[in-house]
Amino acid sequence: MNSLEKILVVDDAENILHSFKRQFRKKYQVFTAMDGVEGLEQIEQNGPFALIVSDMKMPRMNGAEFLGRVREQYPNTVRILLTGQADMQSAIEAVNRGQIFRFMTKPSAMDDIAHALEAGLEHHRLQRMERELLDKTLKGTIALLVEMLSQINPALFSHGVRVKRYIRHLADAMELSQRWEFEIAAMLSELGAVALEDSLLNKIANGEILNSEEKQLMMAVPHQGALLIEKVPRLSRVARMVRYQKDNISFSGDAGKLTGDDRALLGGHMIKVVLEYDRLLANGCCHAEAIAWLERKEEEYHPEVVRHLATLSCNDDLVTKLLPLGQLAVGMVLDQDLLKNDSSLILAKGYEISEAMLLRIQIYTYNQQGGDQRVRVLVPAPVETPEEQTEPAAS
Repeated sequence: MNSLEKILVVDDAENILHSFKRQFRKKYQVFTAMDGVEGLEQIEQNGPFALIVSDMKMPRMNGAEFLGRVREQYPNTVRILLTGQADMQSAIEAVNRGQIFRFMTKPSAMDDIAHALEAGLEHHRLQRMERELLDKTLKGTIALLVEMLSQINPALFSHGVRVKRYIRHLADAMELSQRWEFEIAAMLSELGAVALEDSLLNKIANGEILNSEEKQLMMAVPHQGALLIEKVPRLSRVARMVRYQKDNISFSGDAGKLTGDDRALLGGHMIKVVLEYDRLLANGCCHAEAIAWLERKEEEYHPEVVRHLATLSCNDDLVTKLLPLGQLAVGMVLDQDLLKNDSSLILAKGYEISEAMLLRIQIYTYNQQGGDQRVRVLVPAPVETPEEQTEPAAS
């Protein structure tokens, strides 16, 4: 696997493309295209690229338009524009609109171009490191928050782990960028419920009928959650996803390329779909029955989202075991509610046991003086080796 960073050079002058390849082929993976249309095709086939250099004046699509398209679809790619004196005003406008990292006038010395490339790639590396730090820090903090909420009210919040798994599958299947946004939005989809009184939370957990005032309070949960989330830096779009989770949406084309508020609407709708899917499973539906029900409600649940959810693995690679509490381990999935002796809920069915929850279970088991309580869990099926497989009987 080639570890060199990938750059794309777009110019209608073949000698310039050859010059870039000759000069930089040992430092970077250099791809070329003759115009913007061909450049977009290269990105589709060989991207994403760390950096793109584009000429301004080209047939079919000029450099500013091309880099603007790149910015919409691949915002993390660093963009450099090459321009002649006659196109200087257009280049300045492109800079002001935020379409490019910098522009250089033609002709430029190769040393100057080399410095510009390295500066652009260093900018890309710093952005990537910042994204990775953000991803790990934010997701870790949110996971801790959800863990705490699930201990405060297991019935309401413990399904956040399941919902995150469903959303992660959808984001992968739909090839969405910045998938961490969708995962965090799913995990925090019920955050607004922290403002509800315990009596109402218990009614919800027990499946009791709510009166009109209580229904209104429940309808306000997404908005209340969004108000809390938007106070966190860089989570404004996540907050909108949470706010939009009860809304209907309409989108066409490639969902993976939606931007701005369209992306937030899509995220909100994905949460709506998986929450309903999770509710159906909790009420006894199997995966196929839940998907069939969602498909019949296509005016409420977008067919494309449901179609991708249908490909979710239904624990086919897991087997059921009945284990004492002392033998539970991180990663096991509960196949039934875990209850205390007084029938209060510790963890809900479908919860994937985390380290924090395992410790809580161990403390509970110790306080029960090593009781013989057992719980049904899903664990990975053992893989048979050729030696372990049963040989056919001799005839």
